[in-house]
Amino acid sequence: MRTIVFPGVKKKNVESWQNSQLFVTTWDKAAWGEVLAYQWYEADGGPEVSIGVKIPIFGAEINATVKWQKNDDNAGNAVVVFNEPTSTPYSTGSVEFNVCTQGGEGGTGNDDLACGSTATASSTFTGYSASRVNDCKRDTTLGAAFSWANASGTYPPTTPEWVQVDFAVTKTVRRAVVYTTASYPIRDFDVQVWNGVTYVAVASVRGNTSPSATVTFAARSTRLVRVLAHSGPTNQPGFVRVNELEVYAT
Repeated sequence: MRTIVFPGVKKKNVESWQNSQLFVTTWDKAAWGEVLAYQWYEADGGPEVSIGVKIPIFGAEINATVKWQKNDDNAGNAVVVFNEPTSTPYSTGSVEFNVCTQGGEGGTGNDDLACGSTATASSTFTGYSASRVNDCKRDTTLGAAFSWANASGTYPPTTPEWVQVDFAVTKTVRRAVVYTTASYPIRDFDVQVWNGVTYVAVASVRGNTSPSATVTFAARSTRLVRVLAHSGPTNQPGFVRVNELEVYAT
Protein backbone atom coordinates (compact mmCIF):
# COMPACT_ATOMS: atom_id res chain seq x y z
CA MET A 1 0.00 0.00 0.00
CA ARG A 2 1.58 3.25 -1.09
CA THR A 3 -0.60 5.49 1.05
CA ILE A 4 -2.76 5.01 4.15
CA VAL A 5 -5.89 7.16 4.16
CA PHE A 6 -8.29 7.80 7.06
CA PRO A 7 -11.35 10.06 6.57
CA GLY A 8 -10.99 13.47 8.19
CA VAL A 9 -7.18 13.28 8.50
CA LYS A 10 -5.13 15.24 5.99
CA LYS A 11 -3.00 13.10 3.75
CA LYS A 12 0.15 15.14 4.42
CA ASN A 13 -0.23 14.58 8.17
CA VAL A 14 -0.79 10.86 7.80
CA GLU A 15 2.39 10.57 5.77
CA SER A 16 4.38 12.53 8.37
CA TRP A 17 3.06 10.26 11.14
CA GLN A 18 3.51 7.10 9.10
CA ASN A 19 6.55 5.48 10.69
CA SER A 20 7.07 1.71 10.52
CA GLN A 21 3.58 1.28 9.05
CA LEU A 22 1.81 3.24 11.83
CA PHE A 23 -0.86 5.91 11.60
CA VAL A 24 -2.70 7.92 14.24
CA THR A 25 -6.31 8.75 15.00
CA THR A 26 -8.43 9.14 18.14
CA TRP A 27 -11.61 7.49 19.42
CA ASP A 28 -14.36 9.62 20.92
CA LYS A 29 -16.74 6.96 22.23
CA ALA A 30 -19.67 9.33 22.74
CA ALA A 31 -19.46 10.66 19.18
CA TRP A 32 -18.52 7.46 17.34
CA GLY A 33 -19.99 4.75 19.55
CA GLU A 34 -18.74 1.33 20.67
CA VAL A 35 -17.55 0.23 17.24
CA LEU A 36 -15.31 1.59 14.50
CA ALA A 37 -15.33 0.13 11.01
CA TYR A 38 -11.97 0.45 9.27
CA GLN A 39 -12.15 0.59 5.47
CA TRP A 40 -8.78 0.16 3.76
CA TYR A 41 -7.81 0.78 0.16
CA GLU A 42 -4.74 1.26 -2.00
CA ALA A 43 -4.55 4.81 -3.38
CA ASP A 44 -3.73 4.61 -7.08
CA GLY A 45 -5.08 7.96 -8.27
CA GLY A 46 -7.58 9.04 -10.87
CA PRO A 47 -10.75 11.21 -10.66
CA GLU A 48 -12.50 11.37 -7.30
CA VAL A 49 -15.56 9.14 -6.96
CA SER A 50 -18.01 8.36 -4.14
CA ILE A 51 -18.41 4.66 -3.38
CA GLY A 52 -20.88 2.98 -1.04
CA VAL A 53 -19.51 0.30 1.28
CA LYS A 54 -21.32 -2.25 3.43
CA ILE A 55 -19.50 -3.61 6.48
CA PRO A 56 -21.08 -6.57 8.31
CA ILE A 57 -21.26 -6.42 12.12
CA PHE A 58 -23.08 -8.56 14.70
CA GLY A 59 -25.77 -9.78 12.29
CA ALA A 60 -26.29 -6.30 10.84
CA GLU A 61 -24.23 -4.00 8.65
CA ILE A 62 -22.75 -0.52 8.58
CA ASN A 63 -23.50 1.45 5.42
CA ALA A 64 -21.24 4.35 4.50
CA THR A 65 -20.22 6.44 1.52
CA VAL A 66 -16.49 7.10 1.13
CA LYS A 67 -14.57 9.19 -1.36
CA TRP A 68 -12.01 7.26 -3.37
CA GLN A 69 -10.15 7.85 -6.59
CA LYS A 70 -11.21 5.92 -9.63
CA ASN A 71 -8.12 3.69 -9.82
CA ASP A 72 -8.01 2.84 -6.10
CA ASP A 73 -8.19 -0.82 -5.08
CA ASN A 74 -10.42 -1.99 -2.25
CA ALA A 75 -8.22 -3.53 0.48
CA GLY A 76 -11.15 -4.70 2.62
CA ASN A 77 -12.59 -3.72 5.96
CA ALA A 78 -12.65 -4.84 9.59
CA VAL A 79 -14.61 -3.93 12.72
CA VAL A 80 -12.96 -2.93 16.01
CA VAL A 81 -14.95 -2.92 19.27
CA PHE A 82 -14.07 -0.24 21.85
CA ASN A 83 -13.28 -2.52 24.80
CA GLU A 84 -11.35 -5.22 22.90
CA PRO A 85 -7.77 -5.81 24.14
CA THR A 86 -5.02 -3.99 22.26
CA SER A 87 -3.42 -7.39 21.57
CA THR A 88 -6.31 -8.30 19.23
CA PRO A 89 -5.12 -8.78 15.61
CA TYR A 90 -7.38 -7.66 12.75
CA SER A 91 -7.25 -8.70 9.12
CA THR A 92 -9.12 -7.67 5.99
CA GLY A 93 -7.51 -10.41 3.93
CA SER A 94 -5.22 -7.79 2.40
CA VAL A 95 -4.25 -5.74 5.46
CA GLU A 96 -3.33 -6.87 8.95
CA PHE A 97 -3.35 -4.30 11.77
CA ASN A 98 -3.66 -3.66 15.50
CA VAL A 99 -5.21 -0.74 17.38
CA CYS A 100 -2.45 0.51 19.67
CA THR A 101 -4.61 2.31 22.24
CA GLN A 102 -8.30 2.81 22.93
CA GLY A 103 -10.19 5.60 24.59
CA GLY A 104 -8.30 8.88 24.65
CA GLU A 105 -7.40 12.05 26.43
CA GLY A 106 -10.29 14.51 26.33
CA GLY A 107 -13.36 14.22 24.12
CA THR A 108 -16.86 13.58 25.36
CA GLY A 109 -16.76 9.81 25.44
CA ASN A 110 -15.37 7.28 27.86
CA ASP A 111 -12.10 8.95 28.77
CA ASP A 112 -10.90 6.13 31.01
CA LEU A 113 -7.45 5.47 29.57
CA ALA A 114 -7.27 2.07 31.27
CA CYS A 115 -10.36 0.73 29.53
CA GLY A 116 -9.19 -1.82 26.97
CA SER A 117 -5.48 -1.48 27.85
CA THR A 118 -3.30 -4.44 28.87
CA ALA A 119 -3.43 -5.57 32.52
CA THR A 120 -0.85 -7.65 34.41
CA ALA A 121 -0.29 -8.49 38.07
CA SER A 122 2.41 -9.63 40.49
CA SER A 123 0.40 -12.81 41.19
CA THR A 124 -3.12 -14.07 40.60
CA PHE A 125 -5.50 -16.17 42.66
CA THR A 126 -7.01 -18.95 40.53
CA GLY A 127 -9.70 -17.47 38.32
CA TYR A 128 -9.19 -13.88 39.50
CA SER A 129 -7.64 -12.57 36.29
CA ALA A 130 -5.84 -9.23 36.08
CA SER A 131 -8.01 -8.49 33.02
CA ARG A 132 -10.94 -7.84 35.39
CA VAL A 133 -9.42 -4.48 36.41
CA ASN A 134 -9.73 -2.94 32.94
CA ASP A 135 -12.82 -4.59 31.48
CA CYS A 136 -14.65 -1.24 31.74
CA LYS A 137 -17.04 -2.54 34.44
CA ARG A 138 -17.33 -0.89 37.86
CA ASP A 139 -19.20 -3.75 39.50
CA THR A 140 -17.86 -4.24 43.06
CA THR A 141 -19.43 -7.68 43.54
CA LEU A 142 -17.35 -10.36 45.26
CA GLY A 143 -16.08 -13.13 42.98
CA ALA A 144 -13.66 -14.15 40.24
CA ALA A 145 -16.00 -12.86 37.54
CA PHE A 146 -15.60 -9.32 38.86
CA SER A 147 -12.12 -8.77 40.31
CA TRP A 148 -8.43 -9.52 40.40
CA ALA A 149 -6.95 -10.92 43.63
CA ASN A 150 -3.42 -11.88 44.60
CA ALA A 151 -2.38 -15.54 44.82
CA SER A 152 -2.78 -17.65 47.91
CA GLY A 153 0.51 -17.90 49.81
CA THR A 154 1.50 -14.29 49.21
CA TYR A 155 0.95 -11.85 52.04
CA PRO A 156 0.58 -8.16 51.11
CA PRO A 157 1.15 -6.75 54.62
CA THR A 158 4.78 -7.93 54.39
CA THR A 159 5.20 -8.24 50.60
CA PRO A 160 3.03 -5.78 48.63
CA GLU A 161 1.13 -7.18 45.65
CA TRP A 162 0.31 -5.14 42.55
CA VAL A 163 -1.87 -4.97 39.46
CA GLN A 164 -1.16 -2.56 36.60
CA VAL A 165 -2.45 -1.29 33.27
CA ASP A 166 -0.29 -0.63 30.22
CA PHE A 167 -1.49 1.94 27.65
CA ALA A 168 1.21 0.83 25.15
CA VAL A 169 2.02 4.51 24.53
CA THR A 170 2.76 7.41 26.87
CA LYS A 171 -0.26 9.27 28.23
CA THR A 172 -0.63 12.26 30.52
CA VAL A 173 -2.56 11.25 33.65
CA ARG A 174 -3.87 13.21 36.64
CA ARG A 175 -6.50 11.02 38.31
CA ALA A 176 -7.21 7.39 39.14
CA VAL A 177 -10.24 5.62 40.59
CA VAL A 178 -9.76 2.26 42.29
CA TYR A 179 -12.85 0.06 42.63
CA THR A 180 -12.37 -2.77 45.10
CA THR A 181 -14.75 -5.48 46.33
CA ALA A 182 -17.70 -4.52 48.54
CA SER A 183 -17.17 -5.83 52.10
CA TYR A 184 -13.55 -6.66 51.20
CA PRO A 185 -12.01 -3.26 50.39
CA ILE A 186 -8.26 -2.76 50.02
CA ARG A 187 -7.28 -1.01 53.24
CA ASP A 188 -3.81 0.33 52.35
CA PHE A 189 -2.47 0.96 48.86
CA ASP A 190 -0.43 3.31 46.68
CA VAL A 191 -1.09 4.44 43.12
CA GLN A 192 2.16 4.46 41.17
CA VAL A 193 3.28 5.55 37.70
CA TRP A 194 6.29 4.46 35.66
CA ASN A 195 8.74 7.29 34.90
CA GLY A 196 10.82 5.32 32.42
CA VAL A 197 13.23 4.05 35.06
CA THR A 198 11.22 3.08 38.11
CA TYR A 199 7.77 3.30 39.68
CA VAL A 200 6.92 6.49 41.57
CA ALA A 201 4.06 6.78 44.07
CA VAL A 202 1.71 9.63 43.15
CA ALA A 203 -0.90 8.91 45.84
CA SER A 204 -1.22 6.85 49.02
CA VAL A 205 -4.44 5.63 50.63
CA ARG A 206 -4.46 4.26 54.16
CA GLY A 207 -7.32 2.91 56.26
CA ASN A 208 -9.73 2.73 53.32
CA THR A 209 -13.14 1.14 53.98
CA SER A 210 -14.94 2.25 50.81
CA PRO A 211 -15.56 0.12 47.69
CA SER A 212 -14.09 2.94 45.59
CA ALA A 213 -11.38 5.53 46.12
CA THR A 214 -10.46 8.47 43.89
CA VAL A 215 -6.99 10.01 43.94
CA THR A 216 -5.74 13.09 42.11
CA PHE A 217 -2.17 14.20 41.56
CA ALA A 218 0.05 16.50 39.52
CA ALA A 219 0.15 15.65 35.81
CA ARG A 220 2.45 12.75 34.97
CA SER A 221 3.48 11.35 31.60
CA THR A 222 3.52 7.58 31.77
CA ARG A 223 2.73 4.35 29.99
CA LEU A 224 2.07 2.28 33.12
CA VAL A 225 -0.15 2.89 36.14
CA ARG A 226 -0.41 0.40 38.97
CA VAL A 227 -2.00 -0.20 42.33
CA LEU A 228 0.55 -1.38 44.89
CA ALA A 229 -1.50 -3.00 47.64
CA HIS A 230 -0.09 -3.21 51.17
CA SER A 231 -3.09 -4.75 52.92
CA GLY A 232 -6.48 -6.23 52.22
CA PRO A 233 -9.44 -5.59 54.54
CA THR A 234 -9.14 -5.99 58.31
CA ASN A 235 -11.04 -9.29 58.12
CA GLN A 236 -8.73 -10.66 55.37
CA PRO A 237 -5.48 -8.63 55.19
CA GLY A 238 -3.64 -11.22 53.08
CA PHE A 239 -5.89 -10.81 50.03
CA VAL A 240 -6.24 -7.63 48.01
CA ARG A 241 -8.95 -7.28 45.39
CA VAL A 242 -9.31 -4.74 42.58
CA ASN A 243 -12.52 -4.84 40.56
CA GLU A 244 -11.64 -1.92 38.29
CA LEU A 245 -8.81 0.57 37.85
CA GLU A 246 -9.75 3.71 35.95
CA VAL A 247 -7.18 6.31 34.85
CA TYR A 248 -7.95 9.77 33.52
CA ALA A 249 -6.14 12.68 31.92
CA THR A 250 -8.19 15.24 33.86
